[in-house]
Order: sequence, then structure tokens, then C-alpha cells
Amino acid sequence: WNGIGYDSLVRPCYFNVKNVCMPFVSQLNSDIGISRVVLNTIDNQSEAGTKTYSNYTNTISTELIKGGVYELTLERPTTLNKMTRKAWIDFNQDGIFDASETVAVENNAQTATFKANVTIPRTVMSGYTRLRVGVVFSNTTINPCGSNFIGEFEDYRVIFIEDAVIPVITLTGADTINIERGRGYTELGATAFDNIDGNITPNIV
Repeated sequence: WNGIGYDSLVRPCYFNVKNVCMPFVSQLNSDIGISRVVLNTIDNQSEAGTKTYSNYTNTISTELIKGGVYELTLERPTTLNKMTRKAWIDFNQDGIFDASETVAVENNAQTATFKANVTIPRTVMSGYTRLRVGVVFSNTTINPCGSNFIGEFEDYRVIFIEDAVIPVITLTGADTINIERGRGYTELGATAFDNIDGNITPNIV
């Protein structure tokens, strides 16, 4: 307010606070852990098997374009035991990681590195949400929202954004054509490429 008076503005439901479900782990094992996570600009290394859960959402994030495909990499330092890896993205931003939000799975494998392609739906709502990655011993149940036996979980912030990159059109022939009057000419055409959709040449009109 000021010397003349005051005013106010009411925004009902302007803030929609969600509680994020939590994973719980009973035991730690340095072999059943996460030592590195890579997704787009995220590249985080940590000591495996020292924490049951790590929340990096306040410090580590990346922007993901709707419709884009990104490679996810999960690593561990040793391969003494088999373990199961999973990754989820809370696409509907409700704080719960449903089975339909699973974006990568490796079941009961004795590998050091796991890679998978993650596709971001075009229909997701723009804004902030979470990536959760988790590992558990052998083929035991892996639960992103509840109890687990031996394993580790980590959360990261991801931000869904619109594709703002303009497609590139490349002429097949020269950019300037000189034609004598009365002579015919056949258009050589062009190619078009989009960073998300790839080759979109057939869409040229």
C-alpha cells in the first residue's frame, strides 16, 4: 500500500505443492551402488554404496526438450555381484514414480556400465520435475517409493522445455540460378533437418 491506499490480488491454487515419495534401503554395499550418472548436461560422480539416498535436485539439473531422445549412463566401480538398475522421470509432476514413468531398466546384470536412450514425450507439461535412479541387489524388488533390501537411490532435477531450434533447410543446387528465356528448368529441390525429428525433407512444401 501507499499514501493513497492499498490493493490486493488473489490467485487461487497458484502454488500446487507436491510431496515427493521417498525410497528406503535397509543395507548398503559398495558394490551395489551408483558411482556416476550422465544425462545430457548432468555428469555426476559419487562414491558408490555410502548413502542409501542422495538428493541432488537443488544443485544438479538439466534441460530436456520435449520430444527429444537422450542417452542415460549409469556406472558402478566394481562388478562383484549382479544387480538391477532402473530410472524413472516424474512426467506428470505428481511426486510419485509410477511404473509407466520408468525410462530405463537393466535386470540382474553383472555390468559396470549401463546405457539406455530416454525419450521425452511431446505432451509433458513444461517445467521442473525429477529423475530418480536406483539400484538393488540381484533381482530383488526395486521400489522407487518404498522399501528396498540392498541398494542406492539418487534424485536429479530435470526441466522440460519447448523445442526452440528452427529446422535447417539446405538447397540441393546453387542458391542463384540463371536461365535463358524460353528454356525449361527442373527444380533440384532441398533437404530439411530438425534437431528433434531428424530428416523432415518430405515435409517441405
